[in-house]
Amino acid sequence: MRNNLKNPASWKPAPPTDPKFTTELWSTVRSMSASSSIPIGTNPGRRGRKAGTPSTRNVVREIPHSPPSTTLEIASIAESSITAKSSTRSKAPTGPRNIRFEEEVLRRHGIEIDRSKRPTSGPFDYFGTKQDDYTTIDSLNHITIWMAASNEELQAIANEYTEMMRQKLCEDEYATFAKENLLKGPRRAGYVAEDGLFRIQRLVNPFLAPDHSNHWVVPPKMIEDGADWSWDIRPDCSYWLSLRGFNEDWRSQVEDVTYVKKVVACPYFTVEFKRDGEPDDVAIKQVAAAGSIAVYNRFHLHRNALQSHALKKSIVWTPTPAAEIRHFGLTFVGSTYALWVLRPATTEGGDWAGCTMERLRGGDCEASVHNTKVLLEWINEIHRWGVTVHGPACKDEIKVCLQRDGVRTSDIGSNCGS
Repeated sequence: MRNNLKNPASWKPAPPTDPKFTTELWSTVRSMSASSSIPIGTNPGRRGRKAGTPSTRNVVREIPHSPPSTTLEIASIAESSITAKSSTRSKAPTGPRNIRFEEEVLRRHGIEIDRSKRPTSGPFDYFGTKQDDYTTIDSLNHITIWMAASNEELQAIANEYTEMMRQKLCEDEYATFAKENLLKGPRRAGYVAEDGLFRIQRLVNPFLAPDHSNHWVVPPKMIEDGADWSWDIRPDCSYWLSLRGFNEDWRSQVEDVTYVKKVVACPYFTVEFKRDGEPDDVAIKQVAAAGSIAVYNRFHLHRNALQSHALKKSIVWTPTPAAEIRHFGLTFVGSTYALWVLRPATTEGGDWAGCTMERLRGGDCEASVHNTKVLLEWINEIHRWGVTVHGPACKDEIKVCLQRDGVRTSDIGSNCGS
């Protein structure tokens, strides 16, 4: 080709096209497509795709009745194809990794994220407790996941995070290390006394798709337009109350009132991990989605109890303070963490109006031993709140709802007989 360009005498123009031949060829292509059982745009050689299913990467919507005769017409056909694909994308469900997720899904469901950083005096002031040895308290010493660490152990945690960051390890490595050293789960087997005390269960990557018939309901939209989403949430780690905290005589009916996942109910703490170097925004939105559906169904239980109490005045019950309806979250990006709390927002009539997710505290376990110590204190106090405040409140509300329908339970507010 280069020699031909250097020698103009040897160059010859391309032969003229034959319009009749081109038309006949185009007609043949159309007839072959019409008679074939495999539409144009499919890829029958790929595994897992049924014959006749259009490829999502190369779909030809319709073959024109005549070949494109001009460059403008060719461009028009290409633009139509691109527009069709773009239209399909815009209608597709969006997830937390999509930059529009917060605006088009969360906010339209009334879920607001407050990322403002504020000083906090710590978990003991926040919960109105004091620093205790949990193993010496009768109502807490049955819990086996309390975290305590010496300065040497805290330094070892910081050193491990430093090495993981140096090696640029994946998200699963960070998650595994945190679950082994900071976010432990109790053993599930073994004898458990029927003492009415709550036990904690940790679930890893639980499948939590909406299930309206089983009281796991998506928060309602506050703004009707916007993208739809499956709400198929699978948090990296979450903490629930074991059903063993409920009386065995009516334990099986808890699921008639609130969501039960096999042997756990009433989630109160959600955790999401990301590897070092990733933006924290995806983890924050994932916790907001998972936490909002948990706090909405917690709120729904509370409202059902209020309505049940109004219908049956003979039930003796002091309603749960609205301020105690909360769900906690933790985002971990590499060694950097942030703690969050989700609370319902209500109308003047007390109806659901969305929820807010507010940042409580942040820190970096690699940068400071003190940051790790503070994180462990927060985790312990969240668990203490879960079994001493959240759990009893949920149990009382479940009893109110069951008693309305004639189910016999122990007195509300009493652990005697559970």
